[in-house]
Amino acid sequence: VLELNTNDLPDKSTVSANINLAGLGLATAFRGKHQALELGVNYTTLKPFYSITKSNFNFYHPPTGLGASARYTWTNEKRDLFKLFVNNNGYESGIDVLNPFRPDTTLRFNLKNTNTITTAYYRKNISSKTYTTLASSYSINKDEVLFGPAPFNKNDYRGQGRAELLSQVSTNVFGYVGAEVQGYGVKQQYDTITRSYTETIAAFYAEGEWKLAKSLGIKPGVRYEYSQYLQKSNIAPRIATAIRLNKYGQLSLAGGIFYQDMADKYLLAGAKNGFQKAAHYIANYQLTNEERTFRVETYYKSYAQLAKESTTFFNPNPYRAITLPITNTGTGYAQGVDVFLRDKTSIKNVDYWISYSYIDTKRLYENFAASATPSFVSKNNLSVVTKYAIAKPNISLGATYSYASGKPYYNPASAEFLSDLSPAYHNLSVNMNYLFTVNKLFGVFYIGMDNVLNRKNVLGYRYSTVGDKYPIVPALYRSVFFGVFLSLSAFDKNEL
Repeated sequence: VLELNTNDLPDKSTVSANINLAGLGLATAFRGKHQALELGVNYTTLKPFYSITKSNFNFYHPPTGLGASARYTWTNEKRDLFKLFVNNNGYESGIDVLNPFRPDTTLRFNLKNTNTITTAYYRKNISSKTYTTLASSYSINKDEVLFGPAPFNKNDYRGQGRAELLSQVSTNVFGYVGAEVQGYGVKQQYDTITRSYTETIAAFYAEGEWKLAKSLGIKPGVRYEYSQYLQKSNIAPRIATAIRLNKYGQLSLAGGIFYQDMADKYLLAGAKNGFQKAAHYIANYQLTNEERTFRVETYYKSYAQLAKESTTFFNPNPYRAITLPITNTGTGYAQGVDVFLRDKTSIKNVDYWISYSYIDTKRLYENFAASATPSFVSKNNLSVVTKYAIAKPNISLGATYSYASGKPYYNPASAEFLSDLSPAYHNLSVNMNYLFTVNKLFGVFYIGMDNVLNRKNVLGYRYSTVGDKYPIVPALYRSVFFGVFLSLSAFDKNEL
């Protein structure tokens, strides 16, 4: 679970500005005793960036966008809390891409996107050990795509409401119960074909935390869902336990069942077969000592009831027609290990972390011709990040090395399905931040270079309708990015 928690009240009223090669932004916060208002606006344009660097593609309309956000926060002496957040963004870009039917020519791909989201959250403290929360959100996303002469438009919305009651029943028992309703829908137009669907999912859930001993805790939980679109329900039990091995080490075990609807493309085609199902089993060990952290996690995930088209011919075209009928006979698995090490104290002024992941996965689903590793998976991934701080003159230097083994790609001439691999990915990037002050104001100048060695990374391959092979490459092999952040509010030295 990745918890995305926003801050409550900001520390104080502030004003800040940011300008870089991709645009500029302005943010401000007004802080009162029990409430605060935060406003932000940003303008993005990559036209200056692409005017001074050579791109692998022709952006006839470099990416541009305008966004604004507002957040209001209120609290009181009882620590009740209300938060309201609104964000709106508009974006457009245009690029020339290879024509899959005539590889010696290009087609224009133009995208216009608008996205609006509103969220509200309220927490009421009933007592020192019990409180309730109410939360809601609503979002609208619109994509207008023109791929050559064919229009592709997609509008989707999602509304969600949730209510929870949380309580510490005793010193060793904590639990909560909740209910949620989600309503969402998609309307899609490709050329002259229009399709749409709407879905409403109601859910009830409960979870408890029981500390059996000083070094042992257990978290059982269950979730019930009902789908109006599928006219079906499911029950998903889950459990997690943590064992404190010593002062610094902890072992965690978790397992559970998860369900979800099929992808939009199948729901738009009228599929009402049932939920897709996944069973997760996870073991995690973490060692934390002062400013050092070591974590290793291994997992196994079993997939069942996946969407499967009635075909033995694989077509990689994302705009292809769906082959009916669609069943829930798809299967798959994923197993692997993740390792993480961070050390902020062994080397003076140096903070570094290393993360590595290995994944072995295969699926027989959608229009796959056989069980195979999907094209978005790299078996081995490595990241090494280092930061070096120089107290005077307030400079921070950083470097990151990233590696990913080759991903499968579809070769129509290969005897084995999805057996060809793209070249391994390597990237070394460096950056520098310089913190400076002007009277009671401060600023940060930052500069970074991506792919310092200018490696010609290939992300995969595509084939034209006549069998010609073309590499998938990033927009830029190497790039330099810089900008400056300015605080327009006074500060104290100990705040930096």
